[in-house]
Amino acid sequence: MREHVEEPRYVTTDDDTVYSLLSKRAARTPDDIIAEWQDDNTHQWRSATATEMLSRVREVAKGLLGLGVKAGTMVLIYSPTCYEWGVADFACAAIGAVVVPVYETDSARQTAGIVEEVDPAIAFAGDFQRAQTLEQIRVNHPGMKYVFNFKADGLDAVVDFGHGVSDETLDAAIARIKADDLLTVVYTSGSTGKPKGVMLTHRNVVSNVQQISRYMPINENDVFLSYLPLSHSFERSAAYYHALAT
Repeated sequence: MREHVEEPRYVTTDDDTVYSLLSKRAARTPDDIIAEWQDDNTHQWRSATATEMLSRVREVAKGLLGLGVKAGTMVLIYSPTCYEWGVADFACAAIGAVVVPVYETDSARQTAGIVEEVDPAIAFAGDFQRAQTLEQIRVNHPGMKYVFNFKADGLDAVVDFGHGVSDETLDAAIARIKADDLLTVVYTSGSTGKPKGVMLTHRNVVSNVQQISRYMPINENDVFLSYLPLSHSFERSAAYYHALAT
């Protein structure tokens, strides 16, 4: 019996971060539509180009810096899949904040258990109900200083904190983040016991995304339909892969 191992299609470098996937896409195809979503109020479809999404991500990243978020700071996202989820995720990745996704179906008790373990400084909620749950949890966890509700213009509120943060300061923070820095802590479903947090680096994710392109090539004209929750590792990787489209 012989074992055959193919050479990797792409060898990651220290500069291969999740944020770099988006920034390179914006530099390569700035006017391509990178995200489309239906507005909950008007039911009209909205879209964002790679340049527009990158600009929004940078605004939010500045706001996070203004809030005192830095590399290694835990940030919780408790929300269904939405455009804001992706923006917050890329913004955290840009400056080295560690995203901790919570399934939208998780109970208040399950969410409180995750908060207890990771002690996030900031939490994002997908709607008013989840924001209320997080506010109730925050009473007993003073380390969680802010809860931002996507449905109440939470990202705009974060951006307001970044008006005094320059592009140079943001770029310096981005430059310090490397491939082996922690990207996320993803909790297992708990089907085999208490959910456990799995630590993944930027290199873990970018390597997977780059190698997938060997077997499932896509380009900027392909359309990706998101149906799994972004709190699921597979769906999140698929979203990063879409940003990679070449």
